[in-house]
Amino acid sequence: MYLLLLLLISCVHSFHFYPTFNVFRIKENKPLYFSSCTLPFLMKEYNITGDYEDILPILYKKYMEDKKIYYVDIDNTICSTEKSDYISSYPDYNIISKLNELFEKGNEIHYFTARGMVSKKDWSVFTIRQLHFWGVKYNTLNMGKPHYDYWIDDKSQVTL
Repeated sequence: MYLLLLLLISCVHSFHFYPTFNVFRIKENKPLYFSSCTLPFLMKEYNITGDYEDILPILYKKYMEDKKIYYVDIDNTICSTEKSDYISSYPDYNIISKLNELFEKGNEIHYFTARGMVSKKDWSVFTIRQLHFWGVKYNTLNMGKPHYDYWIDDKSQVTL
């Protein structure tokens, strides 16, 4: 497993937004890029046959067997924000460091925020810069979280 991780890290480009290496570049839950020199080795190592499009989801699934996917809100989760005053938000570095540690262990961290959903103002560039300034590591930033009063979900829990 560690050999696979090292090979993947050495062959995969980072995802968009955060300038760090990540194990997979994801679109529609499929890895998009592997070095062509590494694929034959991985296919032999895991006894996988098939076309390029068939192999990548299998490798991703094997890698993610002991990993988790986290969706995390930004405001009042990794930072304190009052009344949608995002410019004055201040980070909670304790929570950020725990999530960064999960990211560094290969887990997927996806930030999902409702910034601008009520005001219709585009906060995406500011948010990307803010997360970068705070040292937040992540796979994706999703700005389309709906504004709501209650979110009821069977998987909702406080984990940190």
